[in-house]
Amino acid sequence: MSKKNSERGFSLIEVLVAMAIMGIVLFAFFNIINTNNKANTKNDTDITSLNYVQSEIENLREKIKSGEFDFDSLDKLEDGTVVYEKLIDKSKKVVYDKVLSEGDVSLYDTPYEKITTIKDEDGNLIDKGNITNKIKTIVEDKSGQIYKIAVTGKSMNDYSSKKEVKIVTEIFKDK
Repeated sequence: MSKKNSERGFSLIEVLVAMAIMGIVLFAFFNIINTNNKANTKNDTDITSLNYVQSEIENLREKIKSGEFDFDSLDKLEDGTVVYEKLIDKSKKVVYDKVLSEGDVSLYDTPYEKITTIKDEDGNLIDKGNITNKIKTIVEDKSGQIYKIAVTGKSMNDYSSKKEVKIVTEIFKDK
């Protein structure tokens, strides 16, 4: 009499194929999670830039409404506008705050790679590697009572989308 082979279970090849399929599925899953994390990081840096720009608009609006903003006493460019530039570091501190005069070089418009040294108003060197955001504010006097304000900001973070955030508004001076 012959014996009947009744062994049950999976062969080694079947187990290896199942593991390969599971590996491919897990690789795709973790790749999607990694892509989502990168997108979230970019969105966070862009939102931070937007917050800085909105904050700058609100600060300037408060100064104009309270009468603290004196457009006539500020240095103006050829076209009659006042241009402020700010650099913000990793600790969220403004390390550079300047009203540009005629002939000044705009750090905002200069490509990051071409900036060699940055000095604050006291003449201290600023480490450009710590700069996370750049903000440029342009104020134009429309009629002595209305100021047109354009604030542009962008993140210097390597993980940002490199998009500029820009808000343009007009503010009426009450007093």
